[in-house]
Amino acid sequence: CTVKDLIYLIRLLKHDLRINAGAKHILEAIDPNAYAAFQSSRNLKYVIERLITHESSQSSDDIKEGFRAAIHLGIPCLPMLAEVCRSTSYAMKKCPNDMFAEIKYDGERVQIHKNDSTFHFFSRSLKPVQKHKIEFLEKYIPQAFPKGQSLIIDSEVLLVDHETGKPLPFGTLGVHKKTTFKNANVCLFVFDCLLYQNESLMNKPLSVRRKFLQDNMIPIKNHVMLSETTYIKHNDTKSLQKMIDRAISEGLEGLMVKDVDSIYEPGKRHWLKIKKDYLLEGSMADSADLIVIGAYYGTGNKGGMMSVFLMGCYDSNKQIFRTVTKCGNGHDDAALERINKEMKNLVVKISKEYEKLPKWLDCKRQLTPDFVVHDPKTAPVWEISGAEFSISDAHTADGISIRFPRVTKIRADKDWKTATSLDELKELYKKSKEKVNFKDSYSEDSIMDSSLEQARSSNKRKSDDIIDQANSFNSTKMKMKDDLFEDMIFHFSDDITDKEKLIRLIIYFGGDVTEDENQATHLISDEVKATLERKTNVASMKWLKNCIKQLNDWARVVPLMLVSAAAGYYISRKLCAQDACWVNKTIEKDKSKIVHTVDVEDIEPGKAKYYCRCWKSNDFPYCDGSHSKHNQETGDNVGPIGVKARA
Repeated sequence: CTVKDLIYLIRLLKHDLRINAGAKHILEAIDPNAYAAFQSSRNLKYVIERLITHESSQSSDDIKEGFRAAIHLGIPCLPMLAEVCRSTSYAMKKCPNDMFAEIKYDGERVQIHKNDSTFHFFSRSLKPVQKHKIEFLEKYIPQAFPKGQSLIIDSEVLLVDHETGKPLPFGTLGVHKKTTFKNANVCLFVFDCLLYQNESLMNKPLSVRRKFLQDNMIPIKNHVMLSETTYIKHNDTKSLQKMIDRAISEGLEGLMVKDVDSIYEPGKRHWLKIKKDYLLEGSMADSADLIVIGAYYGTGNKGGMMSVFLMGCYDSNKQIFRTVTKCGNGHDDAALERINKEMKNLVVKISKEYEKLPKWLDCKRQLTPDFVVHDPKTAPVWEISGAEFSISDAHTADGISIRFPRVTKIRADKDWKTATSLDELKELYKKSKEKVNFKDSYSEDSIMDSSLEQARSSNKRKSDDIIDQANSFNSTKMKMKDDLFEDMIFHFSDDITDKEKLIRLIIYFGGDVTEDENQATHLISDEVKATLERKTNVASMKWLKNCIKQLNDWARVVPLMLVSAAAGYYISRKLCAQDACWVNKTIEKDKSKIVHTVDVEDIEPGKAKYYCRCWKSNDFPYCDGSHSKHNQETGDNVGPIGVKARA
C-alpha cells in the first residue's frame, strides 16, 4: 500500500480522520437537534433512527423531548458538571428553589450501568474504568439495590479507611493494587440515579431523584454509601457556610451545591462546586525547595535543549532521592539558556532508558528523564510553588506532588542538605490540609482583594502588568455572574514570561492551565506561526489582558490571532460569508484583520468564547487600539470593528 494508505489506516484505527469535521459538524448538518441528542445518549444508531422516525411521524417538540430523555444501558452519557462558585451569595443566586449542599468527595467520577448481572463502569471521559479500581463493587451493588435489575447511577469512587470511615486523598486509588493503603478499601458514594428498571429519571427534579435513592438503596458501610447531603433553604447563608467550614476542616475536597428542582442535563454546568482553592487561591502551606535531579528535552523552539525538569527531595531514612514533580514553568528564554550551559557538565544523558537510572534515585519508569544529574549532592536547588499539594502515584515521595508547579526562585544559598527533605515535605502537605477559617472569605469583594494582594505589595510594578490592570478595577462592581474562562484550558508558549501571576488569574476566573499544548483550547503566544488547521485557538497576551479588563471597563478589544478550525467552521456555518470574523491566514503580516460586527443575539450560549470580547457600543465598537463609526441606519462599518460578545 502507499504512504497515504498507511496514514489513513492509522487514522481509522485511532478514530481520528483529522479532516476537521467531527460528530458535531456532521450531525448538525443532518438535523439541528441531532448533536444535542448524541451528547445525551452517545448512541449514534438511536439518534439516526429517531431522526428518520421524526421526519415521518413526530413533531419537532416530540423529538426534542425524546432526545432529552434518551439514555440507554451500556452506553454512557455525558456527566452533568459544575461551575466554579466563589461565594455563598452566588450560590443563593443560582439556586432560587432551595438547595442540596453535598460533600464533594475527592475521588474519581464513575457512571455505573447494571443490567441483571452485567456491569459497565464508565469514567468522566466516558471510557471504561480500570478494573482494579472497581472490581470489588460488583459484589456489593446488587446488595445495595436488591430490587434494581436495571439501573444507571452517577457516583464517586475512592478509598476509605475501613476503621475510621474517612476518605483518603485523590490519587490513592491508583496505588491501591500495590497494597500501599492496607487499612483501606474501595467505597462507592452514590449521588444520583439516571435510570431505574428501564425508566429514565433524568427529567425528574433532583429532590425526586434523591428521594428515589433513599427509598430504593440500602447503604453498605464503607462499600456502597449514599453521598452526604444537607437540605438548605434559600438565603440561609449561615448553614451553607457551616457546611463549607466542616468540609475543609475534615480534609474533604469541598462542596457541591445543587438546586432541588434541577433536572439531570448531560454535559451542562448547572451545578456549583465550592473548593478551598477557589476561595483562597490554592492551599499550599508554603513553597518547597526541591533538588533538580533530571531533565527532559523541550518541544518546538525548545527542542534540543533541557526545558522541563524533574524535581525531587532527599529521604534520610532510606538515604535515596525521590521524585516530587516535573516543572517546566518559571524560566524565561535567557534563564533557560543559562541553565542549560550551567548544567551541561552536571548531567549525563540516559535517553529515557529506565535501566540506566542510578541506584540513588527512586523514579517510576514512566518518568524516566532524558538526563539525570551525576551527583544530586552537587545539583542546584530551586524554590517550587504551585496551586496546591496533591497525591500522585506517578511520584515516589510518598505520593506527594504539586499541582501546576512553577519555579519562583533559584536557591543558590541552598544545597541538598538544606533543601526540603521528605519529612519536611510531608509536614508541608499536612499543613496545607489543615483547617482554614473561611468565615470572612465569602464576599466577592474580599475574594478579589485576596487575588490581587500580591500585586499591591509588589515593589516593582510594570505598567502593562496584567495584575495592575485588574487591580485598577473597582472590585465592588466586578461582574461575577459567570466564569470568564470557564471550559478554557490555556497553554503558554515559550515566549511568554512571568507566567505565575497569569496562572493565578486564569484559575481565579474559572480556567485551567496545562503544560501539554495538545490538551489546550487556547494557546497564549505573542510570536506564533501557525495555520488554520491547528486545533487550538491562538491568542496574544494583549487579548488575555483585555478579556479581564473588560469585566467592568471599556477596553479596546484584541481579536484572537487565530481560531481553531472547529471554531472557524462553526462561525462560517452560523454567519453569512461577509460576517465571518476570524483572522486571515497571513497572520504574520496582519494580526488584527477582522470584519463586521456580530450581535450577541446571533451567538449561541457557550459559543461567545470563540469571539473577541468587548462591550456593546452602537457608536464606537473598539478593536486593537483603533475605532470606527458604526452607522445604525445602514449598518455600515468603516475600518476594523470588534465583535460584540458578552454584552
